[in-house]
Amino acid sequence: MIAYYDSDSDGVLARSRRVPFKSVNTPVRYPFEILLNQGGVESIFIDSMAEHGLAVSRPVAPASIELSNESEQLTDPLSYPVKVTLDHLDTSRKHEIVHARYVVGCDGAHSWVRKALGITMDGVQTDSIWGVVDIIADTDFPDVRNCSIIHSTSGSCILIPREEDKIRLYMQLSDSDILDPTTGLVDKTRMSPKKLLEIARKMLHPYKIDEPKMYDWWTTYISGYIG
Repeated sequence: MIAYYDSDSDGVLARSRRVPFKSVNTPVRYPFEILLNQGGVESIFIDSMAEHGLAVSRPVAPASIELSNESEQLTDPLSYPVKVTLDHLDTSRKHEIVHARYVVGCDGAHSWVRKALGITMDGVQTDSIWGVVDIIADTDFPDVRNCSIIHSTSGSCILIPREEDKIRLYMQLSDSDILDPTTGLVDKTRMSPKKLLEIARKMLHPYKIDEPKMYDWWTTYISGYIG
């Protein structure tokens, strides 16, 4: 189920509706969703790669990428027109040059590959800032084990139940929460897991979340939406 909470006419947060969580409209064998952490997702890929004799090189980062200007290389499917310089970030600090037929950039919204090749992203962009915290919550929030979308007078929050009784809280941060008032830039030192939970508490009021025994994980990030 997915629950929606909105502020009523008096500004009090209340559940407006609860509906089946079905984002998969195509008929499939298992029409369900599960939230799997990054480590779990990566382990699936790593195990599959191992079956094909492949492995992930860590810690290695790309330093530069060049695409050949030779038309013969670009049109020959057997050529290696892409040159990538890799930095090995261990104690050796050595550089490695790789010539490749293709380079697949799967590096997310703030893609290094896209920036290195000067590829623009067209459309409407926003730089909203979000905080995320994972905890085992002692709370009276009635839909703590359902995905919940909360719009309150204090801001927007998304609650997602996770494994081992944990929940993940996503909350949109205001400029005053995270920006340095002098520079106008994001200052992550202004944020902490305790501060994120305090922001979430304001958004979930009048429901309560007690201080957890530990914070499993937290972060802040900039979401650049393209519309």
